[in-house]
Amino acid sequence: QRRISHKQPLPPAETGKGRRTGWRIAMTAFLCALGAYLIAISLLAIFLTIHDKQRAKQHERRIPERTLMLIGLAGGALAMYLTMRAIRHKTLHRKFMWGLPAEIALQAILACAAVFCIQNYVL
Repeated sequence: QRRISHKQPLPPAETGKGRRTGWRIAMTAFLCALGAYLIAISLLAIFLTIHDKQRAKQHERRIPERTLMLIGLAGGALAMYLTMRAIRHKTLHRKFMWGLPAEIALQAILACAAVFCIQNYVL
């Protein structure tokens, strides 16, 4: 039998610290991927909003409202709402001026719930 002195720390596998380090690495990778996704979807939302405004001025075929709302629901609601307010596009449409803030609120609630679950159950 091997005796372990009380003065020597246990290896990471026996203390459980190795598992926590693995979770931290996985969580860091997940958060980086999530951040990249949110940046990409926000840029897409901004582009589509500006593009739709330009097409409206030229009396060309527009981007469907359903597409714009789905992009907002996918994570681009804040960027789209701020862009619409900045360029004064669709500001008279209740669907967008009430719908996008509702999507933003939903996304904020989901983000808070995710942070709560991660802090209390994962880490």
